[in-house]
Amino acid sequence: MVERIFSALRVKPKYFHLPLAVFGIIITLLNLFPRFRNMSIGMADRMNQNFIFSNRDAKHDLKYEPRGFQFSKDDVGK
Repeated sequence: MVERIFSALRVKPKYFHLPLAVFGIIITLLNLFPRFRNMSIGMADRMNQNFIFSNRDAKHDLKYEPRGFQFSKDDVGK
């Protein structure tokens, strides 16, 4: 999804790996500030999980027909 958004914006994404332990230290420090008290290491842990699943059963049982995802530069800010 992130790659599609960057592609639509014609911007090359830049990725970097941050070990979970380092992220945990950063989150612990950020939790000292009231604005960031709702952040947790679980947020990063969920980002590292694969949440892709088949929708075959929904298609069959509910007659679900998903549309393709289309994103263009014109959609930014809407």
